[in-house]
Amino acid sequence: MALASIRQAHRNGRVGSVVAAVLLLALAPAPASAHVPTAGSSALYDDSPVVTLTYRFGGTYPSWLTSAAQTALGTDLPNRAYNNSRMPLFALDAAAGTGRVYYSTASSSPCGTGNTEWIQCATGGGTTAWKIYVRNFAGSGKSNWAWYQATGSCPSGKTCFDVRRALLHETLHVVLGADHDTQGETNTIMGSVTPWSPNTGWNTHHIQRCDEAAAQLNYGLSSAAGVYAGCYDDITGHGVNGLISTVTTGSTSYGQCVGYGVSVSGRLAIKTTTSYKKLSNASLAGRLVVFDRRPSSSTTWTLGVASTSASSASGNNWTVTLSGTNGSWVYRARYAGETGVDASNQPTFTVIWTNAC
Repeated sequence: MALASIRQAHRNGRVGSVVAAVLLLALAPAPASAHVPTAGSSALYDDSPVVTLTYRFGGTYPSWLTSAAQTALGTDLPNRAYNNSRMPLFALDAAAGTGRVYYSTASSSPCGTGNTEWIQCATGGGTTAWKIYVRNFAGSGKSNWAWYQATGSCPSGKTCFDVRRALLHETLHVVLGADHDTQGETNTIMGSVTPWSPNTGWNTHHIQRCDEAAAQLNYGLSSAAGVYAGCYDDITGHGVNGLISTVTTGSTSYGQCVGYGVSVSGRLAIKTTTSYKKLSNASLAGRLVVFDRRPSSSTTWTLGVASTSASSASGNNWTVTLSGTNGSWVYRARYAGETGVDASNQPTFTVIWTNAC
């Protein structure tokens, strides 16, 4: 395949069809540019509760195909190491499944374009009657192409594709309506080119970070304490490295008698902005809020005098009890940040302890 690559040409309809075809062109290198959530993505289903899309097979197919499909839809897609989102789940229901997975012998695309160089395609995104088609190469006149899973290896002299990767690509068209994206295989499985062995990404069995970012923005997080996708560094409204985080405190001034603690509460969350969609004001549960202190008369901070973990509560989600000696003390609260999320602002507040009680 010195001259050839396999390119998918999709037509993306939010509740209509997503059509895949192929053209023989050079495999384009990924651009070394910004990282943003996968292009053209939106929530095509509800996320509260998380929707389960049932499916069955459109015929009697080889066990390697049905096994690979169940793994791709049931295990690969919801893999929480790569997909901490509330995107729909897929479940096989051989009797009443409303979606369909087809192993098609059609020589031209069954998704509406009529292209004879198709590999896989999908229709019906946003509905329960979605359909994903995988091409039966041997039965449709493409004997020089092969699915790896058919034999557990790549046959010599054939262009070899991974059916689990192909199915994952189509599921994102179904649930996100995602367009093709040019950020490269290490960032997204939604490129216009279907990679073949041994090209980068040809056998990727999980969504990539910019796909996860799109899913999180549009469907929210599966776990508030889970990871954020590392693909927010150039999203609209981004910070230095990703989403902007904020710490708030209940007050800027507290007073207490020496020997008694001062209880301070506040919130650690993602910034509130429409640009962040479902992540706007999301609780940064499980993250530490750290407190530094200095005398009001000094500029030198003592770092890490206290810390507390945030919860997933919708209002104040952290509380800390501070103790001190006679005098006026300034505290600041901060969160260190993580992949996909910037370090927070550092609000300050004053606590005055007094012996005159």
